[in-house]
Amino acid sequence: MRSLIDDTLRDALGDRYHESVLPGGNPLFSKKMRSRIARYCPSAPNRFPRPVDALLLDDLGSLLAKEDAFKIYFRNALIGGFPFGSNQVRQVIKILVGYRNAVFHANERSLSFHDLERVLCYSSDFIATIKSHYATMSNQSKFPAPMFTRYSDSLGNVRQITKARDDLSFTDEPLYRGETATFMVEVDGSYAPTDYKVVWRLRGVVVQEGCNFSLLLGNEHVGERLPLQVEVVSNKEWHRMNMVDALITFNYEVLPMGRPSIET
Repeated sequence: MRSLIDDTLRDALGDRYHESVLPGGNPLFSKKMRSRIARYCPSAPNRFPRPVDALLLDDLGSLLAKEDAFKIYFRNALIGGFPFGSNQVRQVIKILVGYRNAVFHANERSLSFHDLERVLCYSSDFIATIKSHYATMSNQSKFPAPMFTRYSDSLGNVRQITKARDDLSFTDEPLYRGETATFMVEVDGSYAPTDYKVVWRLRGVVVQEGCNFSLLLGNEHVGERLPLQVEVVSNKEWHRMNMVDALITFNYEVLPMGRPSIET
């Protein structure tokens, strides 16, 4: 939901879409939503890199089901799975919000088997509908091939990926020799995992396949820039960038000492 809202509104309204108003003059985002964004995004930009990352599930539902916003921005993406329009979207999200905390905290005493079935079915409806939307967009691309959509690491850095080739810099917090760092990517969900492979390279040499890669940092990794990159390679006979379809390179500093201990 966050990706759908961010991609759609950013394309239509620009980076500060949360400050926009609808044609009738009403704000697109409520005052409460704008307040959350103003409070959380500047204080933790790695955790909340996009305005929608600061919002809760019921906030996302309010946006998607707002009648004017649905007609203008989200109808084409959601109408296939929700043929009765914004009212159906609102009702389904209202049901999911009611179960959200119990599911998240695995509070089985407050959930029946039927409750869990409803959560699974309604969530699957949303996922399938949004995946179908992105699959249609991919097929309309000049190069319909998988791309990365999200990157995160064990330091708490998170980035939403929107370009086939990206260079990510994380210089605020260094890595340290002797620790194990974990790097994680997500790929466009409109493609099945069997349609591609994810390849990690260190100094140009393949060291791992899969969406997660853990590395014990040794002397050979110390330096101003860790020579790490990750690629998506589809099963097609052609590729967006000759040999690969998407590529991320990284800028991490690895210091020669161990991580300083935190005194309590």
